[in-house]
Amino acid sequence: RKQSTEVRLIISNVEGDKAKTELIGLTVVPTSIKRFVRKGKTRLDQTVKAITNDEKVVTLKILIVARNIIQGSVKASIQKEIKRFIIKKISVLNYGELSESIVFNKLVRELKEKLCKIYPLKICDVREFKLERSLKAMDLRRIKSDIIKESKRVVKSEEVSEEEKENADEPKKEEPEQKKEETSEQKEEPVKEEAK
Repeated sequence: RKQSTEVRLIISNVEGDKAKTELIGLTVVPTSIKRFVRKGKTRLDQTVKAITNDEKVVTLKILIVARNIIQGSVKASIQKEIKRFIIKKISVLNYGELSESIVFNKLVRELKEKLCKIYPLKICDVREFKLERSLKAMDLRRIKSDIIKESKRVVKSEEVSEEEKENADEPKKEEPEQKKEETSEQKEEPVKEEAK
């Protein structure tokens, strides 16, 4: 499977006659992607920019192929979960740990496990991975701002869902209709006696 993947490396350090390299990019060959996608399946592509624990900006393009054709609301849920998971996961990893996680498919395995709770998937893979080495300070600030906004949205949505769960667990209070009827009957009784 990895024969259809192109990897870009850069020499980061040289010790004697040995050179240490660093992963700066990874791309799945387009012809192999076509073999993944068949009729009667839905393909989703999601691009996510994130920042590692050691302040390196990366771009990931995630490829998703569902087992069947899925509707718009399910698509939106999957795309939202991809973005949430990737940003949160990468923020706690340094660049070396992230590179290892991508090369050995650890990241996509965890992501697929999360997404399969929304809808069964056939394929979940990193279509492209790139280290953004030539970002301007302004671009870095904008990416950080976007990530903070996205994190706040996730927190709000999680708080809302927790409130909904709590409200669903609470037993509904029945309106005291019988008591109202009884009190109205009690008020009517002395009026009848006076009429007699």
